[in-house]
Formats: sequence, structure tokens, C-alpha cells
Amino acid sequence: LAELKELRLKVMELETQVQVSGNQLRRQDEDNKAVREQLELAETKQRDLVAKLREQQNKYTDLESKMKHDMISSRIREAEHAQMVAELNQKISRLEVKNEEMVTEGELRNNSLDDSDKVKELQDKVADLKAEVMRLEAWKQRWVNNGNTTIKTERSGSVDTTESEMDDSADLHLRLSS
Repeated sequence: LAELKELRLKVMELETQVQVSGNQLRRQDEDNKAVREQLELAETKQRDLVAKLREQQNKYTDLESKMKHDMISSRIREAEHAQMVAELNQKISRLEVKNEEMVTEGELRNNSLDDSDKVKELQDKVADLKAEVMRLEAWKQRWVNNGNTTIKTERSGSVDTTESEMDDSADLHLRLSS
């Protein structure tokens, strides 16, 4: 009987141990299940994050490419602007030179007009003087033909008189010599 009690006690201990072990297994299964769910959640989250990371990397690569393209375009525009500025500076220089040429040409025209006016004035004066000389020669010829054939006439050495001097008959210098 004592043995039976002992055996019953042992059976109860073993049943308790089985129950405790069963409870532990159930808890471990639940923990494993919870850990598996957390792992699946973490893996899903990781996949989502990896997908977002790839998407962000693609966006970054696209933005980097766009930035490089914009920078190259900006450099091209800067080069074009620099070229346009150089061309405009060259055009300004050409126009300044042309302007100086035109100013100089205008000054030369004005000077040449002034000079040509002076030349024309002098030519007119010479023509007037020649006409006066011819008139005097004709007067001398008439005077000589009017009976003074024996008198030899000689023109004054200077014909550099002005018109006003020639018009005044009192200043007419003729040397009559025999």
C-alpha cells in the first residue's frame, strides 16, 4: 500500500510534470508563433523598406542625372552667352571704328569743302585777274592804235594786285617808255 501510494504520488508528479511540460511546450509554441509572426512582419517591413530604398535610390540617380544635365546645359548656356558677349563686343568695336571713320570722313569732307571753296575762290580771283589783264591789254592796244604807235608800252612787273586795286584807274601802273 505504501508502494501504491508512492506509485500514485509518482504518477501524480509525472502527470504534473507532463502538464507543466505541456504548458511549457504550448507557451513555447505560442512564443515561436509570435516570433514567426514578428519575423514575417519584420521581413515584410524589410522588403517594403528595401523597395522604398531602391525607389529613393532611383529618384536620387534620376535627380543626379537631371542635375548633371542641368549643369551641362547651364555651362553650354554660359558658353553661348560668353560667345554672344564676345560677338557683341566685337560688333561694338567694329561700330566704334566705323563711327570714327565716319566722323573722320565728315571732318575731311568739311575740310575739303572748305579747301575746295578756297580753291574755287582763288580760281575765281585768278580768272578775274586774267580778265583784267586782258582788258588792260585791249585798252593798251586801243591806245597804241589811236596814233601813239611810236610809243612802246611795257606792263608793270607785278600783276599781284587785288581786284579793288585794278578797278581804281588812278592806281593803274603802266610805264610808258619811248
